Amino acid sequence: MQELFDIAKRALTDEKTLKASQVTVLWTSNHCIYTAIDDLSGAICEELALKKDTRILKLITIWKNGQIDLPSLRFRQRMIALNENNKDTDMILQGKDGYIIKKVSQTMS
Repeated sequence: MQELFDIAKRALTDEKTLKASQVTVLWTSNHCIYTAIDDLSGAICEELALKKDTRILKLITIWKNGQIDLPSLRFRQRMIALNENNKDTDMILQGKDGYIIKKVSQTMS
């Protein structure tokens, strides 16, 4: 979990992405990590499909101000369309007293 958080924070401070407002970091069943910058539409799913790495196990979405949030609804819909098992993806979110984990499916109704 901490590794995904650290990668997201680094991505938001990288020179190439300094103007980015949000980053989503994905960890897949092939043990690969992908970074999606300002990707509200879920375009990263195209890259995952090309690489045949469609099962996302964990993700975290962080805004420039450090706030942890859900990825957009469209992003989550594209994830599930990519691989039905992605409804069970663990999303790292901010809870009242620390980080919590929710499944994508818990946020789709």
